[in-house]
Amino acid sequence: MFKRELSVNLAKPTKQQPAGTGPNKAAIEKHIKQIGVVLESSIVKIGIAVCAYVVLDTARQVLVAKASK
Repeated sequence: MFKRELSVNLAKPTKQQPAGTGPNKAAIEKHIKQIGVVLESSIVKIGIAVCAYVVLDTARQVLVAKASK
C-alpha cells in the first residue's frame, strides 16, 4: 500500500564561510570604545553623587548636633 524509503547521509558537510562574513574588527573596536566612554562617564557621575551625598549628610549631622545642644 505505502512504499517508504529511508535515506541517511553519513558524510559530514564541509563548512565553508564566504569571504567577508567574519567579524569586522574596526566595528568591534568602535563599539568597545563607545562602551568605554559610557562606563567612564557613568563612573564619574556615580563618584560625584557619592561625594555630594557625603557632604550633604555631614551637613545634616552638624545641623542635628547644633539643634540638640
